[in-house]
Amino acid sequence: MGKENNEIKQTVQLQLQSASAKRLQEKLSLIKNRVELSKKRWFWELLQNASDYNDKVSVRLVVNNDKVEFYHDGAPFSITDALNLISPNSDKDNDDSNQTEQRKKGNIGKFGTGLVSTHILSSIMKVHGLFVNEEKRLFEFSFDLDRSCFEDKLALINQMSEATEKFSNTQFDEVADASYCQTSFSYILNHPLPKLPAMASSDIDLDYLYSVLPYTLCFMDRVVSVTIEDNRNGNHSYKIERKSQTGNQLSFSVMKDGRFEELDFAVFCYNDTSTAFQYQENHIMPYPEGMSRMFCGLPLVGMENIGMPFILNSLEFEPEQERDGIAFDPTANPENLKILKDSVHLYEIVLDYVEKNKLRNAYHLTKMAKRYNGSQTSRTKFCEVGIEGYKQQLMKRAVVKNSDGDFIPFSQVRIPFRDSQADVKLYGQAHFVASSVLPVEEDYQAWFDATDFVLFKDQEYTYQMLADKIQSTASLYSFGKEVDEVNNWLKESLAYLKGCNKYIFAEKSLIPNQLGELKKNSELYVDNALPNELKTIYNQLYEYKDEKIETELMDKTYDSVDVVNQAYDVEKISRKIDDAIADIYIANKGDISKIAHSLNELYKWMSASELAKEKLQSWYKWYYPRRATLMVDMLSDTQREQALIITQSGKLEALASLASADLTKDELALLVANIKKLPVALSLLGDSVDDSSFANLAEGDYGEEIVYKKLRGLYPKSEGYSVIWASRDTNEPCYDFVVKQNDNVVCYCDAKTTKRGITNADSIPFFMRRSQWEFLQTLSPDTPYYIARVFMGSDDIVKFIRISEHVKN
Repeated sequence: MGKENNEIKQTVQLQLQSASAKRLQEKLSLIKNRVELSKKRWFWELLQNASDYNDKVSVRLVVNNDKVEFYHDGAPFSITDALNLISPNSDKDNDDSNQTEQRKKGNIGKFGTGLVSTHILSSIMKVHGLFVNEEKRLFEFSFDLDRSCFEDKLALINQMSEATEKFSNTQFDEVADASYCQTSFSYILNHPLPKLPAMASSDIDLDYLYSVLPYTLCFMDRVVSVTIEDNRNGNHSYKIERKSQTGNQLSFSVMKDGRFEELDFAVFCYNDTSTAFQYQENHIMPYPEGMSRMFCGLPLVGMENIGMPFILNSLEFEPEQERDGIAFDPTANPENLKILKDSVHLYEIVLDYVEKNKLRNAYHLTKMAKRYNGSQTSRTKFCEVGIEGYKQQLMKRAVVKNSDGDFIPFSQVRIPFRDSQADVKLYGQAHFVASSVLPVEEDYQAWFDATDFVLFKDQEYTYQMLADKIQSTASLYSFGKEVDEVNNWLKESLAYLKGCNKYIFAEKSLIPNQLGELKKNSELYVDNALPNELKTIYNQLYEYKDEKIETELMDKTYDSVDVVNQAYDVEKISRKIDDAIADIYIANKGDISKIAHSLNELYKWMSASELAKEKLQSWYKWYYPRRATLMVDMLSDTQREQALIITQSGKLEALASLASADLTKDELALLVANIKKLPVALSLLGDSVDDSSFANLAEGDYGEEIVYKKLRGLYPKSEGYSVIWASRDTNEPCYDFVVKQNDNVVCYCDAKTTKRGITNADSIPFFMRRSQWEFLQTLSPDTPYYIARVFMGSDDIVKFIRISEHVKN
């Protein structure tokens, strides 16, 4: 072979190395622009490398302060694979038939240079392992890959050539058993690629790996176990191992620093898509913070913040060149778009499982939004095909537990919402009238956080909706609950609504009047201490118009809400009563028979009123000067004759006072029936009777004090008795004292005090109130009721008399 042949051979070799060097430069240069993504990606590339070339494999990661080591017990390299580590072969990336074949085998890797991204750890990689030759003989090998000169293409070519030549000329030791050693990749830290910050051991986020690794292994059934040794600050260990899989159920055992934990996952597949979520008992667990939502066997780093509600995995995905995204272009990426369509049915399967098993915390699988990384076309397709499809599936699934304990479809759910924030106060008020559509209270905040109200506008529950619900109910008595309970809730609700929009009370009927009807604030008045007598008179006079004053008066329970700005006082109602009397009198041509009762009641109210005459004259301009004439007009001929007799008797003033006294008609009739006994009664009244109507409050208190001391002496505390002064402490009207022993009533006692001595006891009456007689009727025969008669004087004598409603046969 001539000199020119060697030159041709060298040129061909240089061209081949040049292509590899160029490709390697491109891949290593990308790391500089994607430092943070590369920090998350390096471990997955190593895991992929271990998985793709083995049917079953266990891996081990060792993190020290100065280096990172990755081991796996998989099959040995082929010579081609080993050389490809030195000089990446572009054929693996570009050969579609090769990629198809790899996917059929369940391989994850798409590119021959994926391992290049692990140089984020260090520019220096040490590789150790076994390779197998055509004769199936095993040989141990190791070499160093130094990419620190990658920006200088010629230097990079020389480095690859030297490494290849060294590998080719090595005298390898043959190994009889493949279990003799593990494949390892070691990285010397603090030796970064040019223009990159050094990667320190503290930059390695193992917590991220611990949280994401179980989900990743759901899609990597070739990986039997992963062990991580953390020697940066002491010695810490983590091991996750596939335990069992039955149907949808997949379990892993985790041992972390000596603590055992079992993780349960539900895994689902449809066509070329799959997904998984973790659960504990019947509660769905949240996806780890910062985990990618799309997987191509491994997490597609860069797809963490898309609006997908669940994680979607497919080995058929055609990722972007650097595995940081998925394009959905009907022309350029039809397979990706097909996978996206299939994912809608996969989501349906997941929700069906959640619904049938009544799993809690479904909000961890429903957080979706029209948000995607990539081109406008990809974003549009993701929203039109994916998000809209997921939304339709979610709306019809009963996966939300409501406040009544039932699971309801998401389409029925309403989530309290105000100013783009969760509103706990609104939730509390809405619960009274909308519990069947609200999430159970402990899930409310989580459902709020998971719901995009741009996408799910109908799921908003606003303060306006609460107001609409109140208005539609129309009456306090239509809420189907006790009125006191309704009042307490509605008062709080109105105070809340006032804080939201003080003008809402002019727009909606929300405030109860005194009939329980809900009105606008412009339709109501504050009841400014209106006398009930005048309200009754008003209603009687305006009955012909079917008007009631209570219709216009706000329920006084709601005075504190302070949303009605106009008041109805005595003057206002008086003027309206006066107008009504005048109108009726004129309309009926002086016939007042239909309003005689009202006129009589008004006259009585005026007579008892302490209002100044001048005010009454001003407020009742028509009625006041005619009141006497109107009263006479109401009398029959007989009644007028009786009035004339009274007038002529000269006793008009005294009899008027008697009529104004607090005596009933029956009591006056009794007086007339016993008119012959009246002189005796009058003589008794003149003899200073000190009970009943002539009772002296000070003397009564004095007498009760004497009885109290007497009872405490008769029933000492030392023997377990307690004497309760009920009339003083609780304003008890039926008795003055009750004596108890061990919470059991011993007796009741009422004090009656007189100044007159005991020698006059026969002529001194005492009086029993009606409430006392009624109380006696409720007592059992075994419970004594005593009258303590106190005779005030130098000795203050007390005599006890037992009385009873019960008569023995």
